Amino acid sequence: RWRDRRAMQNACTALEQMALGLAESRLEIALAGGIPLVVETLRDNPQDKYVQRTACAALEALSIGGTENENGAAIAQTGGIEHLISAMRLHPGEILLQGHCTSAIANLAVSGSDSHQRRAEIVQAGGIEQLLTTLQDHGGDSWVQGHSCSALARLATNDTETQRALVTAGGTRLIAAAMQRHPTDNWVR
Repeated sequence: RWRDRRAMQNACTALEQMALGLAESRLEIALAGGIPLVVETLRDNPQDKYVQRTACAALEALSIGGTENENGAAIAQTGGIEHLISAMRLHPGEILLQGHCTSAIANLAVSGSDSHQRRAEIVQAGGIEQLLTTLQDHGGDSWVQGHSCSALARLATNDTETQRALVTAGGTRLIAAAMQRHPTDNWVR
């Protein structure tokens, strides 16, 4: 097991940077067993905000690619969704971590041919509530606001139950507030 914090951070950053490039890199990382290792790093270091941030960034990059990227299933099967949401709860003031997590959740909501399953897993794990909390807590950061709105939009697409849950939880008000705070930012709007 990895015990050295810097080694974990560097390894996660290396995987993130490799995954940001070609789809083949994301596939190779998955085939080499990188996804469970990143999720394990996230799970085993809940109080270390730096390790959490780099592991979340790696999962964000590994989940890029929409329906062509099947890494979402591997991330979900290894507990990645729950650990992303947990990281957001444990480190509410960490803007970079919040941004990487909200982006990863947005990616996972459309990841793979069974993305409808991923969306249900995110909702079941408390993703809507956490995304709304992040929207409320980080109103001044357009990057986090944009990724949060993107994740919520993807979760609500063609799902009346999720749409209803968003409205009931105050999502309409929080999304409108984000748009008002960032009127010229196309990422939020």
